[in-house]
Amino acid sequence: MSRAPAGICLSLIVAAALALAGCGGDDTTSTTDSVATEDAAKECLTQAGIDFREEPPSVAGVVSNLYIKEDTFHQVYVAYTATPEAATQVQKALEGFSDATGGTSGAEVVGDSIVVGRAKSTTDAEVNEVKACLTP
Repeated sequence: MSRAPAGICLSLIVAAALALAGCGGDDTTSTTDSVATEDAAKECLTQAGIDFREEPPSVAGVVSNLYIKEDTFHQVYVAYTATPEAATQVQKALEGFSDATGGTSGAEVVGDSIVVGRAKSTTDAEVNEVKACLTP
């Protein structure tokens, strides 16, 4: 029996949760001075030696997805969203699944439009290392 990669499963879970919640979005984008652009964050992660995989969004309101330490219990998920409302919806969807997985899993909004999700064994240091690339 084959096992689907955790990144694909997480994408499907987020998409399903948002669809069930009736979450939609539009094509507008929100900017803030308190967070790094997606390109700047990716450059920072690369310079810091943090491997990541980018995946096209599969949910309305999400601009891009980044997976750090994919397929491990230490995975960090980053979603750039189009609006603060979309970020809140993604955060709530991830938190719903966090209750089921336990450990330190959870999600938080950084700035107003970036969601950082963490797997059940992800440490604060691992999350903070990623967040340092999301905030200037």
